Amino acid sequence: MKTPLTLALLAFSAPALAQDAPAEKGLPPQPLIAFRKAALTQWAPDPKDAALKAALGMIDLRLKELPRELPADAPHEAFDGMEVLISALASPARFSIVFNPSSNAGGAFGYGVVLTTMFAGEGDADRLQGLVEGGITQSGEQLPKRSREEPGMREMRTPGGKLMFGPRKFEPGTGYEVRFGTVTDADGPFAAIPEPSIAGLTPFISGTFDFGALTPIANFGQMAINQKAAEGEAPQVNVVDNFASVGVVGDKAMKGTFEFGHTADAMRSRVRVQNAVPALGVLGIDKGRLGKDDFAAIPADANTASVGLLNLEAIQKLIDGLRTQKVPVDEYLGQFTKFTGVDFEKDILKHVGGVSAIYSSEVTGGGGLLSTVVLLGVKDSAKLISARAKIASSITDLLGQEADKGPDHAWARYIRPHAWQVEGVPAMTMTFPGVPIPLEISSAITDKWAIIALSPQALTAAVRQATGKGGKDILTRPDWRLLDLNKQEVISVSFCDPARNIRDGYGIAAAFGMAVSNAMRSPFDPKRDPGMITPMYNDLIAGVKPSVSVAYREGQTLVLDSICDRSWLVNIASAAGAGSAWGSLSSLFSAVGAANENAQLKKMMSLLPTSAADRDLLARVPLVQIREAVQGPLAWPARAMEPVMRAVIAE
Repeated sequence: MKTPLTLALLAFSAPALAQDAPAEKGLPPQPLIAFRKAALTQWAPDPKDAALKAALGMIDLRLKELPRELPADAPHEAFDGMEVLISALASPARFSIVFNPSSNAGGAFGYGVVLTTMFAGEGDADRLQGLVEGGITQSGEQLPKRSREEPGMREMRTPGGKLMFGPRKFEPGTGYEVRFGTVTDADGPFAAIPEPSIAGLTPFISGTFDFGALTPIANFGQMAINQKAAEGEAPQVNVVDNFASVGVVGDKAMKGTFEFGHTADAMRSRVRVQNAVPALGVLGIDKGRLGKDDFAAIPADANTASVGLLNLEAIQKLIDGLRTQKVPVDEYLGQFTKFTGVDFEKDILKHVGGVSAIYSSEVTGGGGLLSTVVLLGVKDSAKLISARAKIASSITDLLGQEADKGPDHAWARYIRPHAWQVEGVPAMTMTFPGVPIPLEISSAITDKWAIIALSPQALTAAVRQATGKGGKDILTRPDWRLLDLNKQEVISVSFCDPARNIRDGYGIAAAFGMAVSNAMRSPFDPKRDPGMITPMYNDLIAGVKPSVSVAYREGQTLVLDSICDRSWLVNIASAAGAGSAWGSLSSLFSAVGAANENAQLKKMMSLLPTSAADRDLLARVPLVQIREAVQGPLAWPARAMEPVMRAVIAE
């Protein structure tokens, strides 16, 4: 007897069975995603990128020369058709995934995928089809039959569903299209893409999405869970209802539009997500909004800043959920309480929240990495100050006990929490007396903020700003764009001053330009020379304005708006400048770790209140993945601590 799970798998793997499966009649197709991409020639409209655009237009000429430069026994056939493939990437394109509730004739559970390249060159689609058909025949397979639906295309049955591919006539010309699964209307999803909502936008990409189209997949998953639960192999969990409650599937699933392109003076993007409030509720930011006071702790000369609502009730709910699932979370939290005398939930978690921020500025350290400051909203500063003092005292006592155990534990002398006052505010700094560690993580707790910095200097400047003893705040800058705290229910804001970052990143941008220029130069034709691609420094930064991203609510809709410079080279230089500081600090940590051979740092692992097996597991955690998984204002601590953690757990 076939189980529901077996039937579901067979329905997917055998299109013939899928054709006979019941379908809901009369319901329109439901796009999961559908978008259009403009030709790459439209992606670089700014005069600063003119030389880069011209150089990239020489790729096909350079590729044609490469076979002449390869040894005789090299695979020259790899370059056959490279020109038409480059043309395909550069041409306008479109892509969609659609669920068809009224038909599953093409298999794939009624889902259909369409990918179309709208070639500009005459005959490119036919040349691409020739390459595909040549590859099929060379592999010893027979060519699929001609499609009755689209005579220029071929079609075949695969284990997953129906596959069609080949040239197709369109009004502007000939395109090349690939279809998979049940495609009842290849053009319909794209006709439904609305015009851009941003005034004057020429879109690079625009499209729609609807998570409701994931509901059938969730139902199949629920079938599998139900079957396993019936067999006693897994607990019964209602995945569909859980997902529906946060807007991932169901009739009220999140859906919306997205657009990305350029206007006359900027690069813009906008995403509108309907039915987003349940998902925001999971994060605890479905209510409340940022106000002017939330920006007062950030100085006007900040070169980067992010501010957002922060609700740690989500972490409390996670802890409660782990308890319900019999995970020994109380055992670990109990060890923390036993070690420090602090209840993590009652003494820390309960008293942090409201707003969080992270910024770097000139006043906190010249705008580089060590000028970075993290701010966490405080609900009860006295409770947090008391908890921090207990933790510091516990660490100090433990280090003293370790140091008294003999020469093998002398490393404990090189770590020392230091309590001090900054502008009358209680502060704490982790110092490393006798060891050249280039970092002193410092913290202070004011009435409104818990402030964390990488140096005492940055902390001092940050406390002055947060307590009203500094200069003007970031909202006094005259170059803000998009943000309107009076009209928008803002939940997060990000700000970046590219001009400051370009000072550090211009060299990388210039090197990038030289690499592209040399790559496109011909060793056979001296006349083909892209010249200088990256503009002079003063020309590149001329007229550069801050980049701003704003997330705000409009009723049940979440709106994500962003604006930045229209030049790709400006943005490349800015990103390079922002990233160069992280690389420098990581290199410094590596040098210090190598000098000390990590011998003392590794012993710090024995302080962790975990078993040897737990420490072994921690030593194998891919730290880069952890860092990349953490988003928003909380991403900074994960990135900043990565070099330290690598040094500590290095084998």
